[in-house]
Amino acid sequence: MSDQHGHDNSDSEESERFYCGCLSCKRKGQSWRSRTTWYKHKSQRELQIREGHILPADPSHAVPTQSRRTKRTRRDNQSAVNSNKRPRIDTAAGEEGHEMDASTSVGGSQTAGESSSVASRPPPDSELERETLHGEQSPNHTSASSPAQPDDVVPNMQPDGVIPNVQPDGVIPNMQPDGVVPNAQPDGVVPDVQSDGGVEPAAGPSLPLRSRIPIIDNALQFIHGLRSSPSIANEKLDDETKQRLHSPPTEIPTLTADERLCIRLFLADTDGSEKIYTETCAAIKERFPESELLSHHLVKKKVAELTGVVSILEDMCPNSCLAYTGPFKDAETCPSCNTDRYDADLAARGIKKARRQFNTFPIGPQIQARYRSPSGADDMGYRRDLMEDILAKLRANGHLDEIEDILHGSDFWDAYQRGHISPDDICLMFSMDGAQLYEHKASNCWIYIWILVDVSPDKRYKKKYVLMGAIIPGPNKPKYPDSYLFTGLYHVAALQREGLAVWDARRNVCFRARPWIFLVESDAVGAPELTGYVGHHGKKGCRNGCGRRGRRKPGAPHYYAVCLKPNEYHERGCEDEDYDPSTLPPLSSQQYEDDVKYLLGSTSMTNYEARRLETGLSKPSIFLGLSPSLRLSIPQLFPGDIMHADGLNITDLLQKLFRGTIDCDTRNGDNKSSWDWAVLVGETWKEHGGCVAAARQYMPGSFGRPPRNPAEKISSGYKCWEFLHWMYGMLPALLYGILPERFWRNFCKLVAGIRIIFQRHTTRKEREYAHQMIASFVYEFEKLYVQRKISRMHFLPQCFHAILHHAMDTERIGPLICSSQFTMERTIGDLGAEIRQPSDPFSNLAQRALRRAQVNGLKAILPELDRDQAGCTSSNVPICKLGDGYSLLHPREDRPRKVRPCEARAILQHFQITPDTPGYDEDSVHVQRWARCSIPNGQVCRSAWKEIPNKVSRISRNVKFRTRSTFRYGEVLYYFRIEAEARGANIGAIAHTLALVVQYSLPDSALLEASSGVLWACRAGDDDSIAVIDVKDIVACSAMIPFAPPTGFADTNKLYYAMNKLGVDMDLLSGIASDDPEDEQQA
Repeated sequence: MSDQHGHDNSDSEESERFYCGCLSCKRKGQSWRSRTTWYKHKSQRELQIREGHILPADPSHAVPTQSRRTKRTRRDNQSAVNSNKRPRIDTAAGEEGHEMDASTSVGGSQTAGESSSVASRPPPDSELERETLHGEQSPNHTSASSPAQPDDVVPNMQPDGVIPNVQPDGVIPNMQPDGVVPNAQPDGVVPDVQSDGGVEPAAGPSLPLRSRIPIIDNALQFIHGLRSSPSIANEKLDDETKQRLHSPPTEIPTLTADERLCIRLFLADTDGSEKIYTETCAAIKERFPESELLSHHLVKKKVAELTGVVSILEDMCPNSCLAYTGPFKDAETCPSCNTDRYDADLAARGIKKARRQFNTFPIGPQIQARYRSPSGADDMGYRRDLMEDILAKLRANGHLDEIEDILHGSDFWDAYQRGHISPDDICLMFSMDGAQLYEHKASNCWIYIWILVDVSPDKRYKKKYVLMGAIIPGPNKPKYPDSYLFTGLYHVAALQREGLAVWDARRNVCFRARPWIFLVESDAVGAPELTGYVGHHGKKGCRNGCGRRGRRKPGAPHYYAVCLKPNEYHERGCEDEDYDPSTLPPLSSQQYEDDVKYLLGSTSMTNYEARRLETGLSKPSIFLGLSPSLRLSIPQLFPGDIMHADGLNITDLLQKLFRGTIDCDTRNGDNKSSWDWAVLVGETWKEHGGCVAAARQYMPGSFGRPPRNPAEKISSGYKCWEFLHWMYGMLPALLYGILPERFWRNFCKLVAGIRIIFQRHTTRKEREYAHQMIASFVYEFEKLYVQRKISRMHFLPQCFHAILHHAMDTERIGPLICSSQFTMERTIGDLGAEIRQPSDPFSNLAQRALRRAQVNGLKAILPELDRDQAGCTSSNVPICKLGDGYSLLHPREDRPRKVRPCEARAILQHFQITPDTPGYDEDSVHVQRWARCSIPNGQVCRSAWKEIPNKVSRISRNVKFRTRSTFRYGEVLYYFRIEAEARGANIGAIAHTLALVVQYSLPDSALLEASSGVLWACRAGDDDSIAVIDVKDIVACSAMIPFAPPTGFADTNKLYYAMNKLGVDMDLLSGIASDDPEDEQQA
């Protein structure tokens, strides 16, 4: 029986249809949807009604009742009834009824609330699964998709660059009234603890105990190992450490004079050489015989005693296959390579000694040390104080327009205001990456660290605040990575359950803290092991977990982020029509849990491979073992990483395209003769490399390593920062007039978006513009380069999809520079540089990491031992602190001196003193010059006064500064302070701190517009362009590099293009020196 709309009104749920009417359904021409889809679109539909995009629902339309069970619910219940029956190995429960609803189509746009349905899955071991072994899917798995869009239209593009899936201004999801944090403990109050010593956190999704699929079975055992009432008592820690975790010291330790001397010597001996320490102590003992100095062994023991920081040693396979933890703890041979766990000779004598071990550094003692001094406790109180300000802004404005830290991300403050994060919790980021210790030697290893979110960003990323996690030796890649993570995560789970007792030296109170995991970061290679997702070559290869499906070449295993369906393309399972790259499926924790449960239902390898292809999951993540109430939900827990995606992956692909060295798929009909974008070849490539190398002298020392000549060094370990400077700083200028204009304009859009994404401080308008630029770049790139050709699909690896998440991720988790892998990479570099035993580098690396953790804890407990603290500058060096992060630095002129007439005129005009003003006298202007100025982003700007005579190797005197209406660039002649009457105020003379600059001209407007605002080309100024600016109007130290436009360019004057350092704030956050040491000696 059918209604007037022609829809079946029988009792079958699959045939019932209800009117949805949301924008997505209207675009598809499918407003009458199934019960499941109607509910999925409900929240999106209600939001669109509130915003006036669609009309309220017609009362005459039937609304589904919630009492009806979905098909999946009935199937799950039936599975529960039959759970005592052992299914056949090749058959999955519930094979019947796997029709796909129309809403499961991913072809075309998919808006919030439209994630693929999990209520219907393909039958296991069917023809579909046999096809998916080769990466294919049955066409029955998808339904009708949106019609193809014309080539010159971005399908369903968001208007005006609006970031999809972001709350509109004024809407705060589930904001608590008056900013009250529910369930939060008052300051200093220890939550009630169960009699067995544990407060059970919220349980995660229900998971089976075992699986017939080995990779899933191993993952499940580690997850349940973390869930099975983890306790500090069960950890491999000594009794004293266990006691301190429950009852920490409640006073600041005191040292004798001799102990303090020995510890200072220990800290000064940065190489950790026992010989140097011993000889130094002997010399002191000779001069002061009465001193009682500790031996090297005893001073190390004293440091460990003061801090409580220890390492946990676990046995591991000599070939790095696995660690003997969790389900492997009792094994005596490696299940992967059959290598013995214990030394065979000693085992024959009844002695069990592991052939190899690895170190884990529990975070509990490291966190406790942070609170054991008033200044350390103040550092850890940053988040507590800032959240009140953030909630106040949300109450007043309804949204945060400006984002400048992780705490401003909606995921964080939403969890806080919901009470998931209490004021006493310790918020952490986990970061893991691989490292090659020696360039020409098999020396790979893996390291993970913990980053304290509770500390302010200007300290958070410095090495003395970073917590060590573990050193996983190589050189082989672990085959069971979860086994190496288990020890550290078990410790976290135990602290989440039992709480970490912390003494706050500032408040003199003890409180119970719990680790709250905010983000888990890794590179693309390690991410699948942490997240459980398939790798970036998979069909659903997005590491953010959005589920966007890729396409593959016929018969090939790798999938690519191709949005536009290629011509004559009939690959089964990849036949979705064109879709808008900017409209991304929402990140849904419920979808993730449903996909995990579906994957765990695999009953055979064939069944597993089919479900893996469909869900994009290869296993459940080990982080499911941690309480969902004490971590961010999955997949939001696993963001992308701009260091690898933007700094290494896309840049490497683009340079190969411009050089014509990317693989040419001649088998599918491609030919390099048609690559009109391949312009950096032959002599042009050599000349280009020379221009890059020649720009070094114009780049300030604060830019760090300038890019080397890529024509000579591109294959010799070109570094991430070299790619960033070259690609996003120099290429827009160097490719102008060489790369055909349509390709150049497209590339500039990428540069415009990435430059904003790398900023620490962004406004909502900037984020929307960045998303618009990146989405436009991706869509146009595919049209210009791929051209719907199967042979060029490999031009679009997964990183092209990854960058589309950047703007939304910034809204969600704050500035991406603050959660990038730069901190991890720097930690690897620092520890690697400290290795002094090449014969056993992994053990030496572990010892250096333990020393780093203990020294960091010691400096937190006794800050006076930290000689690197700010403020240790010699009093003999002139410095003038101006506030707001600005300071004048030496050299300084010995006395005021007369200035040139043109300079005097500029100074007088600045104070509105004109030639007709009584007392006007250019000869009376005398100033005392300063050479350098430190600005809030950590850069040090110099001046022509000292740079020109000293012939410095890198120019640091060009600055970017604010004016009333825009930004300008100028060359600083010198800095000075002068007293003058305050205009309009009767307060006498006040001191002004100023800079005398030669202004560059305004930029070429045509170039600026054509380049989407990234190519700022201007002329150098002269004496008539001299102006005086306030020092606090300086925002950056910039490079002004000679620009040689092609023949026929309208402006024949010598031009310079401006270049600012990408991610300059990261230098300040990490404490990297911003001045060039070579030039510092000359200053």
